[in-house]
Amino acid sequence: MSIESAQPPDAMVTSSQSWNEVWLKALTKPSEATYQDFIARPGVSLGRACTWIFLGTFIASIFSFLGVYLSGSLSNLGAEQNLNIAPGVGLPLLLFVCGVPFSAVFGIIGLLITAGISHLVARALGGTGTFPELSYALAAYLAPLGIVTSLLGMVPYLSCLNAPLGIYGLFLNVLAVKSVHRFGWGKAAASSLAFLALILVFVACIMILSLALLGPAIGNVFSNVMQGLITPMP
Repeated sequence: MSIESAQPPDAMVTSSQSWNEVWLKALTKPSEATYQDFIARPGVSLGRACTWIFLGTFIASIFSFLGVYLSGSLSNLGAEQNLNIAPGVGLPLLLFVCGVPFSAVFGIIGLLITAGISHLVARALGGTGTFPELSYALAAYLAPLGIVTSLLGMVPYLSCLNAPLGIYGLFLNVLAVKSVHRFGWGKAAASSLAFLALILVFVACIMILSLALLGPAIGNVFSNVMQGLITPMP
């Protein structure tokens, strides 16, 4: 029996779900049926996905900056005196006003890039989903997961849970791609991890280029050090 037949078709396409209902189910009820139910209902759009990511990243950034401020890390940076702003208040306020909106905007950019690369790879592998559907499915778990991880980051003894949550997020990413494009786990994993693979390749290229450019200088420094060790003291 197919997944679609497990629920009445009318129930899937005639009623929409609120954002909090979608977010809660995306995190707590991860399954193909859950994610395919999301994209089968009215209201699926790229604009809604971007709005979710903007709001989720905005809220998560507030909690992150609040956690850093309460920990006292900002007061140890010494940037307030350099910027000639009020000590204890000016720097956190400056970071809040400038950092939070920019973080939310970069969250949208990250969603578009990640979803775009995953979608292109998935389509090349025979996927049948659309870019708005994939963006919507990804935003359904990314927005609330970011808020949860930022909240846990504020508590020293609970911040260690962010590592398993990160692994859980990778699983949800693969599940979202699999549900939207309706193919196997192998193709879904390849599509989901394509972005990470590109990042690794980019970093490797930067490292190789840096070593190629700095190689002679590093060799000269190493040669001088070795010569200094070998040459006897007068």
